[in-house]
Amino acid sequence: MAEFIYLHGFASSPRSTKAVFFRERLARLGHVVSVPDLEEGDFEGLTITRQLAVVRRAIAGSHGDLALIGSSMGGYLAALAAGVEPRIQRLVLMAPAIDIKAQWLVRYGADQLARWRVAGAAPTFHYAHGEERLIGYGLYEDLGRHDPAPPVRIPTLAFMGRKDETVAPAAVERWAAQNPSVRLRWLDSGHELVDQLDTIWIESAAFLGVDQTPSTPPTPPTSPTPQ
Repeated sequence: MAEFIYLHGFASSPRSTKAVFFRERLARLGHVVSVPDLEEGDFEGLTITRQLAVVRRAIAGSHGDLALIGSSMGGYLAALAAGVEPRIQRLVLMAPAIDIKAQWLVRYGADQLARWRVAGAAPTFHYAHGEERLIGYGLYEDLGRHDPAPPVRIPTLAFMGRKDETVAPAAVERWAAQNPSVRLRWLDSGHELVDQLDTIWIESAAFLGVDQTPSTPPTPPTSPTPQ
């Protein structure tokens, strides 16, 4: 039986709505599910490289074949990890943050990014804490050290909201078109996709080859954290 690792999104946590939802659904069916804290208690010093180290440690602590499930930046990390970790057999990605550095340049503009660089850190809303927290410019710099649209060669199911204003749908569509192993599933939703959890679960369970009928009724997710 495959093990699962869930990777939460940016400014989120292992207590996010989707993380709790997948962990509870899969654990109820007897699957081992790991949900690492990608921030390690240091949001301001967050980088892609540091998060990948957390992912690799989670993989090293697992046994046998793996499937990674990732949301937003966690989806991007899952795609990066799949390129170097042969035990990863399948990916389920929700609004993967493909080409997010270019998207941030468009959204914030060169002047605001320059101010972020000079200041060293800038406030951003942290969903898990429900308040603004500082994020270091090192995250933006470090994005340039990694492939913005990592190739994937394993079966991948990617869910994308047509109304996503955080991750560019066109960027994800181009990436999926360039990777034949990716099946892109469009949803009538925004970035968070929490209104599509039932659909995502049914299709993901079938894709991952797990039983879609829990032995006990599911507990609705209660976490306020969307990613």
